[in-house]
Amino acid sequence: MKTKRRILFVNGNLSIGGTERSLVNLLNAIDTDDYDIDLLLLQPGRELISELKPNINVISRDVTAAFGPIKETVSKNIKDKRYFEIILRICLTLPSKIGSKLLGFIYRQFGIKRKYDVAISYRPGLSELIVLNCVKSNKKLTWWHHGDFSNGVNLLTLRRNWKLFDRVITVSEGIERLIQKTISECVGKTGIIYNLVNTDVLRSKVNPVNPYESWNCSLKLVTVSRLSIEKNLTRIIDIAKELLKQSVYFKWAIVGGGKMQEDLHKLIVDHKLEEYVMLIGETDDPYSWMYYADLMVHPSLIESFGLVLVESMSLGTPCVSAKSLGALDVINDDNGILVDDNSTEYVRAIIHFNENNLFRLKLIENGKKSVEKYTPNKAIRNFYSLIEAK
Repeated sequence: MKTKRRILFVNGNLSIGGTERSLVNLLNAIDTDDYDIDLLLLQPGRELISELKPNINVISRDVTAAFGPIKETVSKNIKDKRYFEIILRICLTLPSKIGSKLLGFIYRQFGIKRKYDVAISYRPGLSELIVLNCVKSNKKLTWWHHGDFSNGVNLLTLRRNWKLFDRVITVSEGIERLIQKTISECVGKTGIIYNLVNTDVLRSKVNPVNPYESWNCSLKLVTVSRLSIEKNLTRIIDIAKELLKQSVYFKWAIVGGGKMQEDLHKLIVDHKLEEYVMLIGETDDPYSWMYYADLMVHPSLIESFGLVLVESMSLGTPCVSAKSLGALDVINDDNGILVDDNSTEYVRAIIHFNENNLFRLKLIENGKKSVEKYTPNKAIRNFYSLIEAK
């Protein structure tokens, strides 16, 4: 019998989100006849576990209490009698000062009982520290899904960690160039693995009941996004107001949850847009909202890849998107619309799309063709070549 190669993935959780969906798609595409896969999750949030193939072994160990400012974290864990979290916090803060026996104890507490051929941190931060300090593996890789290095990223920490990994994987050409330009330690050891999109699976998830059925309008717009500040969702308010001035009769579904939900709701009410802009909230069925919409509007300024753009085009719904690094790799003049971040450009693009049926049909047809390179068969070959490379 052929010996399977052992792969460990480490991620925070499997809550509903773009990074987590991309992880599920990747895990399900790996040939489990050749690879034995463990997935270590370090936080609460398990909504997508049911979508994993049954032969993927999930190890859960919630260690969120071990993270935060060291003084406050240790003090709180002493009070709560969380002694493992105290030891873990110290080990991860001072790994070079910790003896092998203590690190071995930490290693065993995660339920990781064997050595791996490849260990992969699917996110920076906690997952990277676990892979570097608590996992025995012949090769160690880390993944970078972010669209830039803003939003509290500590470049010194990245440099220190990424020097120790064999490979740094990203999801688009634009982000690979950004990494090599910003962190010299990564030159020569980056790689690109596109997020996988299985169109057949996406279509099988579409509900036969159209969620817009009762919406009386001529143009159905949708935005599927985490409701966070970097997604630039307040731009929707400006666009909606301008569309109304231009006498465009539309309705707009914002699908997703997040910290900005209350702020967006207040803006919608303050600008009297309740009849036109609807907050749908978090759902396990974003694909029906994509499929039955006329146009996906994606105002995010920071995207490493733009998974939602590829998913939308796969389902036959064209996209108008801000010019983020990730979107520039996915969208072009033939398969969608790229705009600068101002409401005038968005409105001009939306009206042109709405009034030109031939243009609409061209975007639908070319969009479906352009996402073929993200199919599992093609993307998984890149994954195998990177993890098997010497």
